[in-house]
Amino acid sequence: MELFESAAVHRGVSGTRGWVVAPIRGLDAPVPQGRYILVAEDLTPADTAALDLALVAGFCTASGGPTSHTVQVAHGLGIPAVVAASAGILALPPGTVCALDGDGGLLYAGLARADLHAAIRRGHEQAEQNRLRHQAALAGGPTPGGVTLSTTLVKPAQAAELAGSAASGIGLLATELLFLGREHEITDEDAHYLRRPDELLIAQLRALYRAAAAGARLRIMFPMVTTVEEFTRAAVLAQGIRGEM
Repeated sequence: MELFESAAVHRGVSGTRGWVVAPIRGLDAPVPQGRYILVAEDLTPADTAALDLALVAGFCTASGGPTSHTVQVAHGLGIPAVVAASAGILALPPGTVCALDGDGGLLYAGLARADLHAAIRRGHEQAEQNRLRHQAALAGGPTPGGVTLSTTLVKPAQAAELAGSAASGIGLLATELLFLGREHEITDEDAHYLRRPDELLIAQLRALYRAAAAGARLRIMFPMVTTVEEFTRAAVLAQGIRGEM
């Protein structure tokens, strides 16, 4: 027997933990009043980082995977997510009230009134369970086997939250996402950087090595490298900046 008999169940894969009850909205549909569950074929990491968390309570995608960069960003932001739920979710009418089960990788679509109340109660119960798990992690000290827990940092403001988390540091900082949410248009100086990408990379490398000089343990990953020459060029730049610091 399904958890909610009135609902159609769309089975996907767990992306980020959490339980949300809200109407759904597609990328091109009118924005409903209140918070909603975003439904899409897929989301890029930049799309995910730019989501308005005051409106988007969670998301469900037809494709994608649980180890994708998009899911890592969602985890860093604390957005419940289900991925790889198939194209059936894209046919759901906008405004359909759904329950998104990020833990189980399920989307319950079309909740009747009786099931809606039960879904909301379940959300409160799951939130309390997650809170208790979080407290236990904070009180538990080092993990067995000396495993170090790190977190994904998407926005600079999240750095202050590290002190109250079980993470001992930042596992992934995608510096390209820091350019999102700019309040001004691209200037001539910005365009200069876009025309000369080495200079943009150098600025980021200098910031990283300054953090390392202050005591941070640093590992740098060059994303979206397609040739050996690209990697070699980036490595040479990194070594040069490191030698200057």
